[in-house]
This record gives sequence, structure tokens and C-alpha cells, in this order.
Amino acid sequence: MKDLLADFIHACHEVDRFHLAYCSSGNMSCRTTNGNTAYLTATGSWFGRIDENSIAECDIATGDQIGDIRPSVESRFHLGILREHEQANVILHFQSPYATAIAAGKKLPDNFNVILEMPYYIGKPTMIDFLPPGSQELADSVVAASKTSAMILIQNHGMVTYGSTLDETIQKAVFFELACKIISHQGNLNYISDQMADSLKNA
Repeated sequence: MKDLLADFIHACHEVDRFHLAYCSSGNMSCRTTNGNTAYLTATGSWFGRIDENSIAECDIATGDQIGDIRPSVESRFHLGILREHEQANVILHFQSPYATAIAAGKKLPDNFNVILEMPYYIGKPTMIDFLPPGSQELADSVVAASKTSAMILIQNHGMVTYGSTLDETIQKAVFFELACKIISHQGNLNYISDQMADSLKNA
């Protein structure tokens, strides 16, 4: 598991490099190789400064903390998604600027398919209401939304995405932020057709 821990730390630094989270915002988790536990960024940790001393470990089934390092307050929805989706190994909660600005709106744009990566890698995003951070209510809402979407916006809070690998999950966040930036800057948008979007989804 040492190699996975090193990869997880490197991925945390990549989240910082892509400006997907600022200061102590955001958190990430990764299923360990034994399949029963997960690494989670520690509460209050900064992605750019993550090291072995700021990685917590939790039992996926029970949520129990293993060791002395306390996991992110959002560990409930991380572990909930890992329990719900066997194919999901990595969960990222991020707060990139343009995507978070859209999450602060009253409703989502009707269409995000302004770049081909949206239908190909991400699919249709969904938004859930703001609920207290770290609460079981928020965790339940995020996990329920994850059943139909791989990109969940929490109103006035941030985004949650998941994937099978560290790279896949970070890539989803990066491309979603790019799509949101385009939508925010461009008033006369050309969208990928539904037919083309469907063909990309099935490619």
C-alpha cells in the first residue's frame, strides 16, 4: 500500500496544481488495495501541503477512523460513495472557481456540452440543495445523487466527482471546470448536438 499512498499524495498535489481547491477547502479519498479501508485527506489539510502526516485512514464499512489522524469532516459522503459504487475508487470534493460560481446559482445551465470531454468523460451534472457540511443529511443527498450522475454540485458549497482511478477523477474535475469557464465567459454558445453527445457517450 506504500506505492498507493505515494500516488495519493502526488494526486493531492495535482489537485492543488490545477487550482481545483484553495487553502483548506476540498478533500479527496481513495480505496486502498485491501478494499476494506480508504485513505482520506485529513481535516483542515491543504492539498498542496499533503504528506503522510496529513492522510487519514478509515474503515469503509463502519466509517471508523484507523490511527490518530482525523479524516475530513466530509468523510461520510466519501465512504458512502465507496460503499455504493464498487467501481468507484476515488472521490474528489473540489471548489474550483467557475464551477463553484455555477454551484452558487439558483439552477444549473440547461446544457454543459460545450466541449466534447463533457459527454465523453462526465455526462450530465446534477445539483443538490445546500445542507450542513459534514452532516449525515448531506452525505445521504450526495450518495443518492451519485447513483445518476458522476458530477454533483452542492449549492453554495462545491462539487463532488468520482472515478475508478486518481487520474480519471482529477481529469473529470479539470474538464468540468473548463466547461464552466467557457459557459461563464461566452454568451453565444455552440453546443455539441444531442446525437453527437450520445455517440461520444457510447464511444
